[in-house]
Amino acid sequence: CPLLCKEFIIDAWQIYNARAKGADAVLLIAAVLHDLDIKYMAKICRLLGMVALVE
Repeated sequence: CPLLCKEFIIDAWQIYNARAKGADAVLLIAAVLHDLDIKYMAKICRLLGMVALVE
């Protein structure tokens, strides 16, 4: 069963931390992140084998 981390992700280290705790996906909220940050964090997710859900 996939696990979604629904924290407010504002820094890339949170993605690594979520993966270490077993998350398969993270929620990236566009209202609180710059476009470049979303692209960067989505790339990290792909490298870690995770899914980035952008809301």
